[in-house]
Amino acid sequence: MPYIAKSERGPYDKGAELLLSALDPEAWRQQLAPVICEIGRRVYGDPDSTRYYRQNEFLGVLGCMANEWQDRLRVPAYGADASLSFEPMGQSESAQFEDTIALVVGLLQKEADEARPAKLNYLLTWTMIGVVEAAWCPADYPPSYVRAMARWVYQTVVRPFEDRAKARNGDVFPEKWFAPQG
Repeated sequence: MPYIAKSERGPYDKGAELLLSALDPEAWRQQLAPVICEIGRRVYGDPDSTRYYRQNEFLGVLGCMANEWQDRLRVPAYGADASLSFEPMGQSESAQFEDTIALVVGLLQKEADEARPAKLNYLLTWTMIGVVEAAWCPADYPPSYVRAMARWVYQTVVRPFEDRAKARNGDVFPEKWFAPQG
């Protein structure tokens, strides 16, 4: 992330290091997405307490991170890893990551609106570099993982918000598109 000054990276490097040290090498795929999503929920809000543009900012960070990883490392563009299924953190899991989540959320909440997405992107990229460096996955896997994470954020945060707006304002898609086939 060359667009973030090295002098500003230290706190986010520490956040990534703390996160990596808390991840179980055998279970990181199931642990990391809920942690990042909890950070996003605390910074950007949940479906009941946020604005649509803030939810889209979070999705944009995930998409940009995946795209940049693909372009910079010249890895193939895979779709989201359909084998990944995420669940919200339980209380014991939440406690395991709470210090890290609180640190990162505190850092991101202090950032100006225009700086926050870049800092979260940096944190996520640095964390995934650590995952690859630890040999938990090959270097071409993170974009697929992050796309799956973005899909989960959409389904659990953005979609409920959109569903409420659709109920209030009507659907933009033609009803006939959803008619039973056959």
